[in-house]
Formats: sequence, structure tokens, C-alpha cells
Amino acid sequence: MIGQILALRYPDRIDSLTLIASSVFGKEAEKLPPMDQRILDYHTKSASIDWSNQEETVPYLAGGWEILSGTKPYEEKRMYKLAEREAARAKRLPSRFNHALLQGGGQYYDRLSEITIPTLIIHGTEDPALPYEHGLALAKAIAHANLIALDRTGHEVHSEDWAQIIESIVGISS
Repeated sequence: MIGQILALRYPDRIDSLTLIASSVFGKEAEKLPPMDQRILDYHTKSASIDWSNQEETVPYLAGGWEILSGTKPYEEKRMYKLAEREAARAKRLPSRFNHALLQGGGQYYDRLSEITIPTLIIHGTEDPALPYEHGLALAKAIAHANLIALDRTGHEVHSEDWAQIIESIVGISS
């Protein structure tokens, strides 16, 4: 969303835009499928997590990423390693949920058709957080956008998709 706002606010400063697992904002967003209830149910547990205890925190973080996965094999070792690094470096892990509380930006609602820079949309076909229809809506709203569908990928990008993602980003930047 921040990238979209920057492209609208400072179009002369942005050469290209890549949106990964994102959505539209404004009236069109209200028509799109909601987040999978399993994600919300899972994260209700966050209030009871002892965030200073890595033995509790790491499995919670990795488990959240499992819910966000599509039907490609869950990369458990990679997710646990990532969770360990995140738990070790973060000072306030619960703040990872703050982006859901952001408000404002109404002046940018329903203006995505004004984005004229090369735009790449990368979206998993099995995204439970922002279902694939969100990626389709972005592609429809931004003229000349190129949508790359990651088959069987959820909201978390799978390592099998890295080469395709890198190739697509390099292609839009060149």
C-alpha cells in the first residue's frame, strides 16, 4: 500500500512498482473476499504469548507462517530458522501486528488508475490473507500492470518462486 501511495504522490520519483501479495484500497476493496478466518483465529493466541520466551515465540511465529502458506510444501525448517532470527533481533515482537491498525490515506482511495509507471503485481493463487482476487483487482485497477500468478503459493512467498520473482522484477526494472 505504501508503494502505491508513493507512486500516486511522487510519480516523478518512482521508476517502477512491484506489489507482492497486496490489494487495492477504496470502494473496490469492499467487494473482495476477506482474510481467511483461520488466520484471525490463530492470532487471537498472540495475547497469551510470552514474547520474551523464544521456546514459545518461535513455534508461534513459524505456525503463523504455515497458515499463510498455500499448498506447496510448507518449508518448516526455513520458517523456524526465520522465526529464530526474528525473535532474536526484534525488540517488540507484538508490534509486527501494528500495520493492521493503520488508518488514513483516504485521499488516495480509488485512484490506482492514475498510476502510469511500469507495475508488476506478484500474487499467490492460494493466498489466505489477501485472496488471489485482490491481485486480480490490482491488475485491473492499474493500467498496463503485469500480473504474475504464483501457482499454489499463499501469502508467504515460497522459495520455489524466488527465481520467477527475481526474473520478473529484473524484467520490469530494465
